[in-house]
Amino acid sequence: MRADSYPLSFQYFEYRKITTESGNRLTLDAPLAYDYKSTWPLVRSGDLHPTIDYGGPAMIYRVTHSEFFDNTSIIRNITVDPSNNGDPGVFQGCQRNYVVDGCTFIGTGNYTTFSPSNCASCRVLNTKWSGGVGEVDKLVSYLEIDHCETANTTLLFQSASVDRCVIKNAVGKFINGGTARIHEISNCNIQLFGGPSFFGNTESLTLENSTVEPAINKRCVERVDYEWTGSGVFRTPWTSSHITTAFQYAMPGFRWAIGNYQGAQPPGYIYPLPGIYPDDGSPPFSFRILDVYGDASYFYVKTDLTAPPPDTKTYSGEKWSKFHLYACKTLTLTGISSAADLSYFAEPIA
Repeated sequence: MRADSYPLSFQYFEYRKITTESGNRLTLDAPLAYDYKSTWPLVRSGDLHPTIDYGGPAMIYRVTHSEFFDNTSIIRNITVDPSNNGDPGVFQGCQRNYVVDGCTFIGTGNYTTFSPSNCASCRVLNTKWSGGVGEVDKLVSYLEIDHCETANTTLLFQSASVDRCVIKNAVGKFINGGTARIHEISNCNIQLFGGPSFFGNTESLTLENSTVEPAINKRCVERVDYEWTGSGVFRTPWTSSHITTAFQYAMPGFRWAIGNYQGAQPPGYIYPLPGIYPDDGSPPFSFRILDVYGDASYFYVKTDLTAPPPDTKTYSGEKWSKFHLYACKTLTLTGISSAADLSYFAEPIA
């Protein structure tokens, strides 16, 4: 999903250990949970790192040696304040399990504080983020945040490359700036930004017994960058200056809706919604992405459309110019208190 970052950002990933190797056959320590197509286009970062594969077709990445990875670190009762000397915050290295309990991470401005990253499991318990930005990084299979506090800190989920996140029993008002691929919140007073901030998208969002003040992260691509070629297919050239947004937001299985950048701000929302709601009050026009693939010249997006999207409606007085992602594919609500209509988050049921 991203061609200029490390660790890598994947919509789908999983940690497995190679137990035996014989010729071109590898045996893993457990079956794979997901399918990975060999036809997904290869993502590289051009002149910056022309030989590094940042994602795309099915592939195996070695994260580190097993003697380093197969460990658990437990960090308890420390306070980290990097703001005095400008050092970065605490950033996890490659390891299977982390437990952070009873800690405080202090930051100011845009300084990062504590960033979960690159692990199979990270459990953060009884901990406080204070100021700065808590950047939830990438390649975390399971992230649990229990009895924690964000005091003037936004916990920023930049991508769906956190496979599952559980936030529960928050202390005070919790600021959740984005959502993981599978995101679950319970027993919280939470300011919630739906969808990852930048890369990929959320498959399921479950909210239970919580008070929610919502916003929706705007993730969109430009209409002018995508040429309709018929048979449900759009294409954009690899030479496009916006090609990286194709990696970020063209997710098979998710829907795009047409519109402009920004729409109205319904009651209870912190910011205006993505501009996918027509001026005449009719429902958004959306379609499902079925697949992505590429050749030497183009990145292709295969959809369930039988004709190009219509130009018959206006959005804030203008013809549509963007393809938008919804905040999540599915939304489940139980015992929720909110001044807002949270149904704007989810894709329509086809």
